[in-house]
Amino acid sequence: MRSRTTKLLRAATFAVALIATPLCALAQAEPQPAQAATASQPPDAPKPNSCAALEYRPLAGVPLRPLTGRQKAKLAACDFTHPMTYIVAAADSAISTAVDPHSPYGPGMKGIARRFGIDMTDELSDDFFMTWFYPTLFHQNPQYHRLGPSHAMHSRVAYAMTRIFIAEDDHGKNTFNAGELFGTVTTNVLGNTYHQHESQGTLNTFVRISVSLASDSGFNIWKEYEPEMTRRLKLTLHANALHRIIQHIHITIR
Repeated sequence: MRSRTTKLLRAATFAVALIATPLCALAQAEPQPAQAATASQPPDAPKPNSCAALEYRPLAGVPLRPLTGRQKAKLAACDFTHPMTYIVAAADSAISTAVDPHSPYGPGMKGIARRFGIDMTDELSDDFFMTWFYPTLFHQNPQYHRLGPSHAMHSRVAYAMTRIFIAEDDHGKNTFNAGELFGTVTTNVLGNTYHQHESQGTLNTFVRISVSLASDSGFNIWKEYEPEMTRRLKLTLHANALHRIIQHIHITIR
């Protein structure tokens, strides 16, 4: 039910953000060795099993305790219930309706409500299958762990893009990212049941799955450079809000 116009606007915004991310981060001075050594440590000590503790993502290679199935479920719930998830979805629905009031969603508040419902269903499907269900089933860590600023840009970009194929298992060892593949297929096939105005069929679904994987690969680039970007743009205090905005654009492209 998403119009071609709004999808192109989202894709263009997402593409510009991804291209600018590593380039802008390069303009920032590299951290000193003492800072780099402690970059994987959280600034505060959040309560165990809190959303802050579960959402904390250290650098790759840092030993971690395996997340239990319950913790992965809570991680998914933390993402879905975060207030910014609803605020960004509501804003996106309102803007998209204003840009294209003649879409199958319809104009006015009715159109906004329909878009909002579809967007939140996408969010729920993504969190359920790709953060909890498949990572728990395959004993994989659903989080992205950054390579970090001590590595060259091409290494970091390549690392981020290939994480759609490689995941860490619950013990920190690299394994095939079955959660990403099965989660992407499931969310797109399930989406056919409520994105009823989008083209159906095997070929069109395969195209959407391919776009979803490419979008996930791109979103990993953002996550790789996110700390540098928020500091560079002086948005450290609003880092969570910025993350939710980029994440929502990414999910609506999927």
